[in-house]
Amino acid sequence: PPPPPPHSHVETLFTSTGALDMREVTLVLWKNRENANLVQVLTEMMGKFSDEKTVFDAMEFYLPQLAHMLIHMEHDLPSSALENFALIACQQSIHLALQLEWIVTGALEDYAPEDPLGEANPNFNARYFRRCAKLLQDIERCVVYGNFQNPTLEDMYRRGYVNKKEFSELEIADRRYAAIQLSSAKSAKRTDVRGDLWCKRGDPEREEERTRRKHKWMLRSFEIRDRMLFCYRKDKKHSLKRAVNLDNAEVKIVHNDEFPYYFELRADTGGTTVTYYLHAETKQEMDGWVTALNQWSGAPPQPGEGLAQEEEDDEKKVDDDGAGDAPEFKAAEAADTPPEHERRESQVDRYLHTFKLTPEQAARYAFYHQQRGFVRALTNICEDLRFVEVPKRDGLLVEALKTVVIPDPCYLPLCKSSDAWARVLRITPGDHHAFSTRARCPCLVTFEVALEEDFVDVANFLHQRFGAPAFLEGMEDATVATTPSGAEEPDGLTGVIGDAINLGAETLTSIGTIMGINNGTPPVPEKEDKVPPLPPTPQTTPVVAEHHGSGPSPKSNTRRVSRPDVWRNVRRSPDESARWSLDLKQLAKKVRGVRRRRRSDRSGRSSGGSDLERESSMRLPEDSFDVLAGTTEVWRRDSRQPGDELADDIRARALARTCYGEAASEKRSRIFQESPFKDTPGWDLVSVIFKSNDDLRQEVFVMQLITFYRAAWMSARCNIWIFTYRILSTSQNTGAIQVVPNAISLDGLKKSEAYPGTLLGHFQETYGSSPEALATARSAFAHSLAGYSLLQYLLLIKDRHNGNILLDAVGHIVHIDFGFVFGIAPGKAFSMELSCPWKLTPEYVEVLGEPDDPVFQEYRQALIDGLKVARRHADTVECLTEIMAFRSRFPCFEYSGSVAPLRKFRQRLRLDISDDEVPALVDSLIYKSMHHKGTIWYDKFQTWSNGIAQ
Repeated sequence: PPPPPPHSHVETLFTSTGALDMREVTLVLWKNRENANLVQVLTEMMGKFSDEKTVFDAMEFYLPQLAHMLIHMEHDLPSSALENFALIACQQSIHLALQLEWIVTGALEDYAPEDPLGEANPNFNARYFRRCAKLLQDIERCVVYGNFQNPTLEDMYRRGYVNKKEFSELEIADRRYAAIQLSSAKSAKRTDVRGDLWCKRGDPEREEERTRRKHKWMLRSFEIRDRMLFCYRKDKKHSLKRAVNLDNAEVKIVHNDEFPYYFELRADTGGTTVTYYLHAETKQEMDGWVTALNQWSGAPPQPGEGLAQEEEDDEKKVDDDGAGDAPEFKAAEAADTPPEHERRESQVDRYLHTFKLTPEQAARYAFYHQQRGFVRALTNICEDLRFVEVPKRDGLLVEALKTVVIPDPCYLPLCKSSDAWARVLRITPGDHHAFSTRARCPCLVTFEVALEEDFVDVANFLHQRFGAPAFLEGMEDATVATTPSGAEEPDGLTGVIGDAINLGAETLTSIGTIMGINNGTPPVPEKEDKVPPLPPTPQTTPVVAEHHGSGPSPKSNTRRVSRPDVWRNVRRSPDESARWSLDLKQLAKKVRGVRRRRRSDRSGRSSGGSDLERESSMRLPEDSFDVLAGTTEVWRRDSRQPGDELADDIRARALARTCYGEAASEKRSRIFQESPFKDTPGWDLVSVIFKSNDDLRQEVFVMQLITFYRAAWMSARCNIWIFTYRILSTSQNTGAIQVVPNAISLDGLKKSEAYPGTLLGHFQETYGSSPEALATARSAFAHSLAGYSLLQYLLLIKDRHNGNILLDAVGHIVHIDFGFVFGIAPGKAFSMELSCPWKLTPEYVEVLGEPDDPVFQEYRQALIDGLKVARRHADTVECLTEIMAFRSRFPCFEYSGSVAPLRKFRQRLRLDISDDEVPALVDSLIYKSMHHKGTIWYDKFQTWSNGIAQ
C-alpha cells in the first residue's frame, strides 16, 4: 500500500473523552517540525489545554522529548513557538519549571566551550549553548514575574464576573502574554560590566592530584550576560574561551602579596567546583567586578534583560568553533552600594530590597533558588565522598548531612505536579549509607516527610503558597464561583474573553489593558442594568503571602485562603474537538511530505534519523490509553498491579527471613517512634539515592519507555508486572533515584547466610509452608520475568549481572541500571550478552518449571501477549527514540549512531508477520535464550572482575 500522508495522526489528537492526546501531539509535532504554521497551532493547543490535569501529566511525561526539540531545533525552524509553550507551562507549575531547568542545565554543560577539567570541549556548539543560557533565564523570569494579571483575574472570579471556565481561559491567555513578553523583552543596557582581567583557572577542588595541571596567568576579556561570565581570548577573533555559570557562585577578595587587586570566583562547573583566580589593574575595577559578580550570583533575572533578538545577532557572529567578534569592552565601574561580601542579608530581604522585587516575587524566587540549592548540596556530598577512602565514607556522610539546610518549604522533586505535596521535615539521622563503587559514591538518604492535609498536589500547594497576591478572605469555595443566579452576563464580557484567548503572539497585549482593568477593578460594562451585583466585601485583614525563608514574618492574624484550583477537568464536546482536528488537518494538507534533512552534524552522523513517514507494509493500529495509568507514586511503598491480591501475605513471609534485612514497614515504625515529628499529620518516610559523576539522562529516557510499555500492557490486561521508579537528572553528571522498597539484589541474596544455594530453594524455604503462597510467588516471578524479558529484547538492555537484578519480597524480578541499551554493552562491539534475546538462565527455568508446567505457560503467554501489544505501539516508541537520538549526547547513540538502533528496533518487532505468527516467534526466542551461554559466561566474568555472585 502507498505510504500514508504525514498528517495521518492529525484526526486522532483527541481521545474519546475529548481530552488532548499528548502522545499524538508529540508525534505530529516532531514529524511536521518544518511546518511552522502547524507547530504554532499545536503549541497553542498545548497551552490552551495545559490546565487540565490529565493533559498536564502527559506534558510532564513527554517533557524530555519536548525539551530536546526546543534545545536542538535548527535556527530556521519554529523553536520560538515551543519556547513560548514551555514558558506558559512553567507559569502553570513551578515544579515543571524546576524539571525543565535541570534538563536545560545538562544541555548547557554538554555544549559549553570548556569541560570541567579545563580542556576544550569537542562538543561545543555556540548556538545551542547560547540558546540554553537564554532558556535558563527565561524559565526563572516566568517563575518570578509570570501571571501578570492573576490577582485581577482571581478578584473577578471571586466577585462572579467570570465563571470557572472563563477564568481558566483568561489565565491561559495571561500566561501566554507573560511568556511572550518575558522571553522577547529587550534590555536597553545589554550588560552590567565588561572589561579585561588577568585570570588563571584552578583545577576542580575534588579532582585527583595526578590529573592536576599548572595553569598560567592570561589576559582575557570578560563580559557578564544572562548570569554567565563569558571569557574571550585576546586574539584577532576574540573567540570564546569559557563561560562560567554564576548561579550560586561565590566571589571574595583575598589578600595577595604579588597582586594587590586580587579576587577569586568559585563556581560549579559540570557538577564539580572550580576556583578561578582573577586580578584587576585598579581597585575601582576590582570593586566593580566583585560587586557585579556578587549581585549576579544569586540575583533573579530582570524581566527586560536577556538575549532576545541579540541571540540572533550573536549567532551570526559566532560559528560552531566559538570564533567570532566579541563586543567592545569597557572598564568596570564600582557600584554605589557596598560590595556583597561586606554585608549580610537574608535571601528574601536581599531580593526585596536589593533587587526591588515584590514580597510575592521574592518568596517565589527564594523557594526556586533554595530548592535547587538543597538538591545540589546532596549531590555535592556524593561528589566529595568519592575521593574518600571507602571505610570512612559512612561516618563522613552522617556528618555532612547535618550541614544540609532544609528550606521552608522543601520537597523531594521525584514526583509529578499532580502528585500529593510531601514536605520534607528532616533528614533522618543515622539511616544512611554510602555505597562503594570504583568511580563514584552513591548515597542513600532517608527523609521524613509530611503529606499535605487533604492531599493537595504539588502544583496547587505551590500556587497557594507562592501564587500572586491572594484576594480578600470570604470566598470559601472558589471553585464554584459563578455569575449570581438570575443575573445576565455583562455585555461584551464573553467577546472580550474570546478576543483575549484568540489573540496571536504578534497582536497580544496586556489583558489588563484589553479589559480596562486597573488595580484589580473589574471592567464596567456599557449597560449598567446588566452588571451582576458585587458580593459584600468582608471587613477582614487582607491576606498576604505566607512567611518564607528567613525574611520577615507576616502578621499573626493572616492565613492562607483557598484559590481557584490550577486544574480543570472537563469533558470537551465532540464539536470542539472536531473543529480543532479540522483546522489542523487543513494545515497539515499544505505539507507535501516531510523533508528529510540531509545535513550532518559535527560528528558526521545523519541528523535526521529513520524515515518515520515510510510505514511498514503492514501498519498495526495503536491502542489508545492513558500513558500514565498505574504509574508508581514516589510515596507508594509497593506497586499494586493485577495479580497482587495475595502479595501482602507472601511479602510478610519473605520479610521474616533475615536475607532481606529490615523491612520497609519495620524501618518506618522504628523511625516513627523516635521522630520528634511523629505527631505531624501525614507523616511518612522516603528513601532516595543521590549520585554524582554519573549521567542519568539516558536512564531517565529508558525509564520513560519502560513506563510507556508498562501502561500499554496494563491497558491491554496482559499478565505482566513491571516496577517503575523515579529517576531525576539535575545536570550532566548528577541526579537522584527512587529506592526500590523491600527488595534485595540477587548478588546480595546469594551472598547472605540464609541463602539455601539455589533460587528455587529460596522460593521453597520462603513461601513453601503454604502451597498457595508458593504458587503465587512463582507466578509473580513469571509475570515480572516476562515483562523484563521483553524489555531486554525490545530495548537491547545489557549488563544484566546479578548486581543489577533485584528480587522483591513478593517474588518479583526488578531490573535496575540501564546504562547499556540500544546496542551498546560493557564490551562495546564485543559482548557476551549481545546476541542473546534476554537473560533466561537455568536457575530461572528451574523456578518456572518444565515447559509444560502451568507457571512456565503463564510466562510464555505473557510474552506472546506483551509482544503483540508492543508491536501495536512501534511507531510511538520509535518516534520518541528518534527525537532523543537527534544530535544526542546519550552514550547509546554516540557509539552506534541514530539510524541503526531505530532500524534494528523495527526488525526485532518483526512487523512483517501477522499476530498469528507471534507465538512461533516467541518460542524461538525462548529457546535461544535458554540455550545461550553468553549470559552465563558474563555472570562468571562479573564474579571474577567485580566479585558479583553468579
